[in-house]
Amino acid sequence: MWQDVVNLLRRIGLLRPMEEFALRLTGFSIMGRMITWNEGVPYVDSLMLRSVGAKSGDLRDAVLFYVPDGDSWVIIGSVGGGPRHPSWVHNLRANPHAWVFVDRKRHPVEAEFLEGEERERLWSAAAEVWPPYVQYAERARPREIQVIRLNPSA
Repeated sequence: MWQDVVNLLRRIGLLRPMEEFALRLTGFSIMGRMITWNEGVPYVDSLMLRSVGAKSGDLRDAVLFYVPDGDSWVIIGSVGGGPRHPSWVHNLRANPHAWVFVDRKRHPVEAEFLEGEERERLWSAAAEVWPPYVQYAERARPREIQVIRLNPSA
């Protein structure tokens, strides 16, 4: 039933705008809830990332799961384990200044691409709240899934 509704909304081009509107209005991701429910895990917090397109310069939005890290938010560039990085990863590499909408508030942020022990620590934290990340990493090989911390900026 839910999948039929989602497919219909996707076909008529309303899924993404409705999801973004719901997240900004309520701080809650409808799709995130459906995805986690389908996987049998508790709801994973979601944010909306607004980045600047690397080529176009246009503003681009993406609703993503996140893991809090102090005053920062950690996002994972998994694309379900696909062979390429999501477009928002390329956008953040080209211009690390972006915005997030979390808990119905907009925050300016600067993206930090993590490596080494810090990457491993936060990858483990993310995989703990969203276990499918482990399978995504296996599917993505040889691509290394990006772990990005979004730090508040002025």
